[in-house]
Amino acid sequence: MHVERSPLAQSLERAATLDQYLVARIVEPNEPDWVSATALTDPAMLSTILESFAETRKLAKRRLAGSFFISSYVWYLAGAAIASLLADQRIPDMDRSNVLARFPSSSNGNQPAVAFASERFFGLAVDQAHHGATIVADKASLREQFRQQFEQHMAPVVQLVAEQSGLGQRAQWNIIADRCAGIFLRVGQRLDQVDFACAEGLAFVGAKGSAMKASKTGYIELNTASNDCATFLQRGGCCLYYQVEGGDNCNDCPLLPAAERLQRMTGLSN
Repeated sequence: MHVERSPLAQSLERAATLDQYLVARIVEPNEPDWVSATALTDPAMLSTILESFAETRKLAKRRLAGSFFISSYVWYLAGAAIASLLADQRIPDMDRSNVLARFPSSSNGNQPAVAFASERFFGLAVDQAHHGATIVADKASLREQFRQQFEQHMAPVVQLVAEQSGLGQRAQWNIIADRCAGIFLRVGQRLDQVDFACAEGLAFVGAKGSAMKASKTGYIELNTASNDCATFLQRGGCCLYYQVEGGDNCNDCPLLPAAERLQRMTGLSN
């Protein structure tokens, strides 16, 4: 007997075909190595995770562990969801109780990863016949549903990371805005819909009442060394990679002088 895969499972699979780093799947809650995202608001559990990031990435400062954790977690939490939103107008239920996470450690060597514990999702009228679907009015409402759930998911995590690492909440929300806007751009490039994706990305990180709105995150169009016009992420925050042993400022780091940043991003020489 053929059992049709859920719409959410299909969308997550489609996201993975777009990019190997936009991966999430649906797993059983008791599958080994996965922990509920609700545990990220437990001080002891988060401390262990930050220590693991510091150990596996050889980070001398706790603030660096906080930055690497937030950056990694947001990428995997939002990546496949943003791809599903742009490609199929579906988003998984982002409630912490429905999200499972896996983090690297010295023993398992795993890359960070995110999964969902159910097939619940939000979608448009075309999905109204599907089990587990919650239907919203239109694309703008779907994007706003996603943003609100995403920020509700992240807010207590950001607060606890600030307490345990010393990386301030404003700095974290800047990193989060950069990460999300960067994913919108990346998915838009994969779908050959950059203008649409960037418009959605700006609406997402710049929404009224959003904790991400204060960031200067955005996009910029520049001519590259090959004389093409391309869209780049304009970051509003620094990930602190330059403080890692052997690290450097990222090419689009907002701490760089504007001229050097633009030169690095486009590959153009002076």
